[in-house]
Amino acid sequence: MEIAKAVVAISGKPIAVEPSPRVGPMPHNGYRPFDTTICQHAFLEFRYTLLREGLRKAAGY
Repeated sequence: MEIAKAVVAISGKPIAVEPSPRVGPMPHNGYRPFDTTICQHAFLEFRYTLLREGLRKAAGY
């Protein structure tokens, strides 16, 4: 929902975001570990982009 609202905000258009009910249980109680250590060692110069900034760039803003 948060990502959808960010995309709508970037678009500047009045688009309704409507939630939908979850059809199954939350996997792993919503916990999704992601260790960036391997990426950091493999790509020393790489820097992650914040989601909102990446969305703006993808939209051409």
